[in-house]
Amino acid sequence: MIFNTLEKPLFYDVEVLTKRKETDNSYTYGFTFIKNQIVTKLEFVPGQFNLLDIPGLGLYKSTIVSNPKKTDIFQHTIHYAVKNSIEYKIIEKLMEGTVIKVAGPFGNGWAKSNLHGKNLLVIAGGLGFRSARPMLDYIEHRRVLFNEVEVLYTVKTPKDFLYSYDYERWKNAKIDMKLIVENIPFSANTSNVQYKKGLIVSLLRDMKSSNEDTMVLISGSEMMIKFTINFLFRKQFSEKQIYVSLDYLLNKPDSNWVALNGPIFTLEQIKSWLI
Repeated sequence: MIFNTLEKPLFYDVEVLTKRKETDNSYTYGFTFIKNQIVTKLEFVPGQFNLLDIPGLGLYKSTIVSNPKKTDIFQHTIHYAVKNSIEYKIIEKLMEGTVIKVAGPFGNGWAKSNLHGKNLLVIAGGLGFRSARPMLDYIEHRRVLFNEVEVLYTVKTPKDFLYSYDYERWKNAKIDMKLIVENIPFSANTSNVQYKKGLIVSLLRDMKSSNEDTMVLISGSEMMIKFTINFLFRKQFSEKQIYVSLDYLLNKPDSNWVALNGPIFTLEQIKSWLI
């Protein structure tokens, strides 16, 4: 979008086309632009976010989670941790046919030219997979630009996996998906997703990726990100090889710097703040 900045956003009317339940507390919304507007498509880089203006609730920053190749419809996944939170109210408010205003895309993304011709190691924890999903779609459609691609994804329970319906498609594109679950309830249904039980450290110890000619993309909670970076340092990965998403801070007080300068950063940019 031309002349569109976070300080002076240009809003356009969009309609909720679809509402899909991902987990008990997460919903993915598909949006399309209302006709007869200057903007009819959303072209974005994986990792960027939009600014949603929701009637009665105000502004909310949300990572774009859709396939960047499909520009006529874009998606956002909203997750609530507690009732009466802004996220819970958004989920209650947005139904199929609801019209809101959206500005974007904003921020830095994952897709950098220096990733081409490299091995990629994508490490995501929980909701951090929202940022990773469009990048995996990007890789799938440009598979010849990348060498080996390994994905390590950790969640608390089997019900917390996001976008499990996409995993087989990515596997068919020779993206190595490795999943792990911290806790497996006795009644867990394991029919459609293959995973192992354990912590992220188990995936890190068993990963195929080495520090040779590999770039790392990390997205998750602050604790998970810090632990992963320290592990990679012990494996001789350098700061220049590591990109980090801080999108979990987009709506936190006093974190506007993340929206203005990120949410994707090189580790060199944020090492003094993060570690």
